[in-house]
Amino acid sequence: MKFKFNMNNLFLPAYVISRKPNIVICFWGDFLKYQDRFFNAMKNKKKVYVLFQLGWAPAAEESLKQIEDNLNILKNKFHMVEFVFMINDRNDAFYFDKYDLKTFFCHQNAFIDEARITPIKQKKKEFEAVYLARVTPFKRHRLSRKLLKVLYIGDYKKTESSYAKEVMQLLNVKLWLRKVRYYQLSRYLSKAMVGLCLSRIEGAMFASTEYQLAGLPVVSTRSEGGREALFNNKYCTVVEEDENKIEAEVMRFIIRDYDPGEVRKSVLKKMIRHREIFIDYINDIYIKEGIPFNRKRSWRAMFVHKWGLRSFVVSPKFFINRIWSF
Repeated sequence: MKFKFNMNNLFLPAYVISRKPNIVICFWGDFLKYQDRFFNAMKNKKKVYVLFQLGWAPAAEESLKQIEDNLNILKNKFHMVEFVFMINDRNDAFYFDKYDLKTFFCHQNAFIDEARITPIKQKKKEFEAVYLARVTPFKRHRLSRKLLKVLYIGDYKKTESSYAKEVMQLLNVKLWLRKVRYYQLSRYLSKAMVGLCLSRIEGAMFASTEYQLAGLPVVSTRSEGGREALFNNKYCTVVEEDENKIEAEVMRFIIRDYDPGEVRKSVLKKMIRHREIFIDYINDIYIKEGIPFNRKRSWRAMFVHKWGLRSFVVSPKFFINRIWSF
């Protein structure tokens, strides 16, 4: 039997923001899956604040009812924990409030480390567009088939291999890279002129922000999940799920003379605002617990790329703050 390394076998899938007071951040689905291990880590604590990120759009009525039911079970077990959801779409607050679920609007893509994705100047762009997405039905790759030169970056699950091969045969594939290391991502994104976001429903979609950090404008279909919250109307456009309209918007950006640095600045401005919202929330917890809080020093001490969740970061902070020894 071949052993497959999994960070979650070594550490819990969560990041420790603070140990005094106890504040952790994780994905809602991961907490549910590993709740027994989380309980063992928290059972001797007087108080723990758990901030949830959402990996999928929660607006569907049945999804929130299920969240409420699961959370009520968790509250009976985790009497020492205060649970809070970080939502990616301001409109989702209405649905969460209906079920008396505590939230604050703070976009997960604000926690991409911008130093890891930068524009790289190219003598000539090789591709009209790039689509950074797993090859799976909800990503709707077919909507890009009117474009002639697209760079596709994304792998597929074994159970979806037939679908992936079928889709790639249908498209005008000039280059399909199943895997790209994160340190190589800027180089590949910079080979294209526009970034594509074609799903109708998913989470906040990290790629939608990574495109902009690499200096690419974005063409997106209408969607649920919150990715539009970090869009700037000057460099990002949202169109109907129509192949011809998608092609037309990509071509419109191609003929425009836009500055990649300005695209990057526009999304960074929004990211920084959401980081400030996050720091304000952490500060409020410190005040509540009667503990002094230094905003600048605390941010530098706590922050790592994507909070180290579902990603590997070579940093002492990553290893220290993934270990559950408060």
